Amino acid sequence: HVAYPHLADNPLPRLAEALHLLASSPLDEGTPHFQPSTLALTTIDVGNPAGNVVPAKGTARFNIRFNDLHT
Repeated sequence: HVAYPHLADNPLPRLAEALHLLASSPLDEGTPHFQPSTLALTTIDVGNPAGNVVPAKGTARFNIRFNDLHT
């Protein structure tokens, strides 16, 4: 329960930090013919039906659009 954060291991702060690092780090510089590769977060989910319960796990998905140097 969120009323007792010291008794829980909330995965969301770690997930949020990891996603921030991924999304804010440049992947490459691009090429003269194509923009730099981009990472876009597409979903974050904890499957938690209650707003006052620490989730057991958190998942995220992202998509990477690579430039023309990648195959």
